Amino acid sequence: MAKCPKCSHDIDVMATACPECGYSFPAEPAPPQRTSWAYSRLADVALLVGMVAALLWAGAAAYRTVVALIHRQWDALLIQGPLVFFLAFAMFVVFARASDAGRRA
Repeated sequence: MAKCPKCSHDIDVMATACPECGYSFPAEPAPPQRTSWAYSRLADVALLVGMVAALLWAGAAAYRTVVALIHRQWDALLIQGPLVFFLAFAMFVVFARASDAGRRA
């Protein structure tokens, strides 16, 4: 139950007007329409392409790290490989979260 702001009468939560005093409750505003290009199909495709590219980049970095291990290239193995892999994986996470947030909006 809710109370009327005008007469304090108990009313149903879903009521559009108070049965006691006739106070009319304002309708809830409709959520704003997402009309910018950021919510278009093109943006969805761009996010998907970005996710695929980030995963491929992370895979290439992991492969490069294994090659560096085989060839005993310690700088690439210990610094470049993990740095590039985590940067690419972080980009994938950003793209995935942006894609998920766009679907929820």
